[in-house]
Amino acid sequence: MISSQVLQSTVDGLKSIARVEFCIMDVDGREVASTMDMKGSAKAAVEFAASPADSQEVQGYQFFKIFDEQLEYILVAWGTGEDVYTIGKMAAFQVQMLLTAYKERLDKDNFVKNLLLDNLLLVDIYSRSKKLHIQIDAPRAVLIVESAQGRDGNILELVRRHFGPGGRDFVTEVDENNVVAVKELAEGDTLKEMDKAARGLDAFLKKEGIQEIRIAYGTMVREIKEELDTDIQVSRLLETVEYDYPKFHLIMYCFLCTIKSGKPVLREHEAARWLTKEELDSVDWLPADVIAVRRLKEEIKIRKGHL
Repeated sequence: MISSQVLQSTVDGLKSIARVEFCIMDVDGREVASTMDMKGSAKAAVEFAASPADSQEVQGYQFFKIFDEQLEYILVAWGTGEDVYTIGKMAAFQVQMLLTAYKERLDKDNFVKNLLLDNLLLVDIYSRSKKLHIQIDAPRAVLIVESAQGRDGNILELVRRHFGPGGRDFVTEVDENNVVAVKELAEGDTLKEMDKAARGLDAFLKKEGIQEIRIAYGTMVREIKEELDTDIQVSRLLETVEYDYPKFHLIMYCFLCTIKSGKPVLREHEAARWLTKEELDSVDWLPADVIAVRRLKEEIKIRKGHL
């Protein structure tokens, strides 16, 4: 459901344009967002919600119904006469379109979340992306926003507001502390542009009062270059592994990657070696790694290929 913060911003904007006071109530007469105190109209709003009328004027207030498959909200405009009615009607339509757009965005964000968490079959990825009008071959980058405040900080809604509605970027959460933004890249964009985008998001969140945040982007590409002097291209998510070690909870995102240029040079590591599919069990893997390796075996079996 759309947040009350978004609805409040909407009615504030409508008031600044139309110079009319507005209030959005739920079907039980509870105020969700308002530019002035209209609790005195709550009883009339509940009675209006139960009536067959789509709009009504009662005791100096104009009432309008807003649907999202079912009756979702009542918009109240303060004032009488044809002008207020027309403005109220337009405002109700605006909120209606906002709900529709939000629902479409939520569907897309949920799709991206399931894609990142590897919860979709390949055939579902193509069919759902086509249905949702998502371009599948567009270059994109992932920004992971971690906050110690979790859901209490309203990070998800703030990041969505920063990237704005109706764009080609997607924002979702993978757990209570991590929000993921998938940003579409323009041709020629590099880590420099990603750094600029991350800094802009960081500044926006701090302006909104969120201080304890970390934003990660392009981490694998950058760290592999720094640690192995090799340029890689990230293909897709293979597995998201969560594991409880004695002293910490691990969330590990495992991606399929290919080498674009260079050969691995050990700058920070003591040893490394390539493994064929037959050699995967020759390593004494840590518990979380075992899960990732098991998933890799399944991928190899599906592809009937080789490492």
